[in-house]
Amino acid sequence: MLPPAPHDSVHWIRDAATLAAFRSSVLAVEPVLAALEAHGTLLQNHDPGAGKTSLIDRVLATLRETNRYDLILYLASERSVLMERPCVKETLSLPLSTRDSHDVAVLLGRPRERCGPLDAHWAEYEATGCTAIGRRQLCENCTEMETCGWPRQLTTAALVSKRVVCATQAYLKVVPGFVSLVADLVGAARVLVILDEAPLMEMSFKAQLDLRTIERWVAVFGDAARGASEEIDARAWDALHRRLLDPGDALTELERPPPLTPAMSEAIQTLGLRRYGRQFRFLGYEIALLTRCSRWRSGDGNIGYRRRPTLGGAHCLVTAAGLPLEVARRHLGLPDLVEYAPGIRFLHEGSEVFNLRSRLGAARNFSKNAPQILACFAELIAGRVASGFRCVAVTKKEFVESAGPALEAHLRRLSGRPFRVVHLPDRETCEDPYVVPLLHYGVRGVNTYEGFDTAVALNSYNARAEVLEELLNDPHRPGDDVRVEMTVRDGTRVAHTPSYWDQRQGFVPLAADYQQLVETVWAEQTLGRVRFSVRPRLVVFFQMGPVRFPAREFTTLRQLRQHFGLTTDRARAASQRRGAIQAMTSTGASVGEIAARLGVHPRTVFRHRRRG
Repeated sequence: MLPPAPHDSVHWIRDAATLAAFRSSVLAVEPVLAALEAHGTLLQNHDPGAGKTSLIDRVLATLRETNRYDLILYLASERSVLMERPCVKETLSLPLSTRDSHDVAVLLGRPRERCGPLDAHWAEYEATGCTAIGRRQLCENCTEMETCGWPRQLTTAALVSKRVVCATQAYLKVVPGFVSLVADLVGAARVLVILDEAPLMEMSFKAQLDLRTIERWVAVFGDAARGASEEIDARAWDALHRRLLDPGDALTELERPPPLTPAMSEAIQTLGLRRYGRQFRFLGYEIALLTRCSRWRSGDGNIGYRRRPTLGGAHCLVTAAGLPLEVARRHLGLPDLVEYAPGIRFLHEGSEVFNLRSRLGAARNFSKNAPQILACFAELIAGRVASGFRCVAVTKKEFVESAGPALEAHLRRLSGRPFRVVHLPDRETCEDPYVVPLLHYGVRGVNTYEGFDTAVALNSYNARAEVLEELLNDPHRPGDDVRVEMTVRDGTRVAHTPSYWDQRQGFVPLAADYQQLVETVWAEQTLGRVRFSVRPRLVVFFQMGPVRFPAREFTTLRQLRQHFGLTTDRARAASQRRGAIQAMTSTGASVGEIAARLGVHPRTVFRHRRRG
């Protein structure tokens, strides 16, 4: 078994035998579960391709057959990743009528296409938080109701005694107490949460309630309570409402109000929408959440608060390549989170990693430099494909529509082959050897392209200072914010905090961690779709910021061309013209005849003759 490396050293796994030993020992199910038992919360952040996906599938399969946990809540980064899990495929293949007796439940978003003309009404209910009356008024009378499992999927009847519940992390954003909600519906005491990738780390949890929205809510609540047919305890709510509406109240030690009955919730939602339309917002759940989280008053009297998801005492396995430990601890509020097998990195001994450290690829520079950049990489890609390799290209999302067709045109012009550059093609489309998948930065968890041999970045992904600032300051109250700036040190673009006090408080390495999260790891994850960490690949980054893999650096396109034996359109045209001049000269054509035929000046013909 490979011993975990200490934090101050890095152990590189470079060959297939050592990788296999790591997967069969360190990433075996039992050691991981033992670590979870010992620590409660665990971070597995090894490089893309180390075996995260396989580990998750094996953990889910093992825990379905044991009683270690009453509930395993698997939360994927997005729907496409969710749909790849074997237990999800197994569940969705079953008839809807038999899924209640199955041990796995899959929670999916509202099937908008099935809602048909009712979708527009649903959009209003969702925007205002009034989904309860949506289910009552729309779903109950829908012709699709009998074959649609969505309306009842988050109910006790649907989830009781389930061993595994699978969903996306979007639920945590909408309902911060989602873990406890599902555990209560299942009837589970011992819960394991698996976070597959960590988009939650890249979003702010701060929210705001403005006084006008609260005023509308209070007015509707009061009228609904007076007209309610059932007895409700409105005193606690009234006391809380008075405090929320008082701009001078600092909102310390708020008491959680009693839960609203379904009938009362529906009455409030119906009256609120009738009176205010889309300006109304149902605040029953939000105010209850507000009493349990960090909150503050802004200068205008509005209420700020932090809607951070809570685990409700559950064990948690976070799996996200390159996620810095301190960021995960801080952002999720898990101070005891432990890094599993730290200090182990992966780069296949046969992989070649390059980085074009140039400002040409920055968003503000790319458009004007795109012709020369795309021509250069088109020649590289065409040459690799001609040698039997498969290539993917990577771009910023904002350039997908412009860079894709331009790259395709260059490929066809340079090679004469029927190349197609396709944004995120499926497996079937990828079977065409002349298809070049175009991925945008941020694509992760997708295994469609792991058989490709080459990944080339067409431009850079640079995190803006304000993005890092927002994430770093997310746990802070207003007034405690740390300012972040980007600077270049030794040719590398890095984040730093200019304030001396912030530097003394240790925010410089934290700013670097957030840059790693939303810049470096984004690039690694996207180019890592070809699995260069664990398979022999050729990868070209285009980053001014740090690259965490040993890479050969170029600072200009010219250096990159020279290394790969590429040329420019101008040089290529000159070479073709020189060849034509030499060929016509050998037939006895005069300088004037050659110049006229090629449409060039006679001096150009003389010059190429001398060089020839």
